Amino acid sequence: MTFYTDNCHFHYVDDIVLNYGVDFVTAINSLPYSVVVNTDSDESFIHPNSGVGGLGGPAILNLAQGQVYKHYQNLQGEVPIIGVGGVTRGVDVYNYFLCGASAVQIGSAFSVQGISIFDKIKADLEDYMRVKSVDSLKKNYWQTKDS
Repeated sequence: MTFYTDNCHFHYVDDIVLNYGVDFVTAINSLPYSVVVNTDSDESFIHPNSGVGGLGGPAILNLAQGQVYKHYQNLQGEVPIIGVGGVTRGVDVYNYFLCGASAVQIGSAFSVQGISIFDKIKADLEDYMRVKSVDSLKKNYWQTKDS
């Protein structure tokens, strides 16, 4: 799924997901039309597509979690959601699950740190859950903690 900014877009897309038997939703991966300037060369770091690309990684973590949470509210847990964007630590995984994700994707951190990032995040998540006295991520979706 792309990044949505209006409730009507969420409802429209999530109604389609529910009515057409979609197996899962992935939210959000990246934000389009981003430019990262190399200040040494005064050029974009991105060379294809005229220097414009998708912004991902830690910069979109909170936005992506908000998108997962909104889709989870609309889909009411009927369709699994894969949270994508910015996972670098165990707490990021934990928070995605609080927002309603059933799984997460780790991309940018993998491309920077390599395969060892998976063991690092897993150990970090286990430590975080131990401190929080949580034994399973599946039991920790917010029960609509609206104030």
